[in-house]
Amino acid sequence: MNHFNRRDVVKGVSAAAALSLLGSRPGQAEVPQSVLDGAKKEGALLWYDGYAREDGEAVVREFQKSYPFVTRAEYIELPSAQKQARLIQECLAGGPTTDVYLNGASTVQQVVNRDFFQQVNWKELGVPESAIISPYMVWIATAINCGVYNTSKVSEADAPKTWEDLLNPKWKGRIGIWQRPSGILYLAPVYGEDKTRDYARKFAALQPRLFPGTYQVSQAVGAGELDIGIGAYDSAQRIVMKGAPLKIVILDPAPLSLLYAGLTKFGKNPNTGKLFLSWLETKEGALAFENATQRGHLPVKETKTSQLLQGHKLSHYSAQWEIENSDHQAKFEAELAKIIAGRG
Repeated sequence: MNHFNRRDVVKGVSAAAALSLLGSRPGQAEVPQSVLDGAKKEGALLWYDGYAREDGEAVVREFQKSYPFVTRAEYIELPSAQKQARLIQECLAGGPTTDVYLNGASTVQQVVNRDFFQQVNWKELGVPESAIISPYMVWIATAINCGVYNTSKVSEADAPKTWEDLLNPKWKGRIGIWQRPSGILYLAPVYGEDKTRDYARKFAALQPRLFPGTYQVSQAVGAGELDIGIGAYDSAQRIVMKGAPLKIVILDPAPLSLLYAGLTKFGKNPNTGKLFLSWLETKEGALAFENATQRGHLPVKETKTSQLLQGHKLSHYSAQWEIENSDHQAKFEAELAKIIAGRG
């Protein structure tokens, strides 16, 4: 059963447009008394995701400070590759399952299409119009693809400042990238696919070292195994916080991957789930999520993510495009990966 339609999705605004709507969010969600009463009766929340256990638990603790009656809040760390499969398996069994689910637009929509999500009146929960994608989905956070370099091996003057700078032949054999090249993939909304494909070919000529994740890219650059790399802000920031000589560079256009969330149908705590998602849309919730995961909410001006992206040209797919073109996007990503690995 397909619950997605064009009318639902165009209610949301693009990340670029959201920058024009920057403003302070309320500290606490303004939700109906019926939701608060329901959450008090439930007194519990179950959330599983791919973030490290200590990070997910940090978010949950901040949520409980705002709503201390949620005495039984549990976060379960689950590898991202297993998250959707577990959710579907548990929903097919009639639950219980995680109360909330966070992922990319097309992945969330796949679960919506199986009738495993609840419709939610997001406006009633105080969620701003800029974050509402459909009755099943809200925009919750933003991941930034970026450049990284080792400050002990590369001077600030020589460091890349544009995507074209990364193609300098001097980086041959000295640069790294995730084997799933999301940084290059998300250039396509601005560059177009032909130019993005051409960029991937030029990048492949540098004989980049491929890694299983963006964290490993930044780890290798920070350790001096490589000079520079294409990484992700959230994983790179973790290496910076450990004291490594790593610097993050936001390159124009800034490729973004947007994160969305919804309320599952077979979770045991629907009111607490609504409360949690509406809280993540507040200044307090957005900052707590960013402090733990290094992924902030672009429309919330107090987040580092919003501040980092001020003045930059943003490159991202809309939720609508990702949902309607999920098969094409997956094929294009696979093509780019093949090119960068020297097989295309």
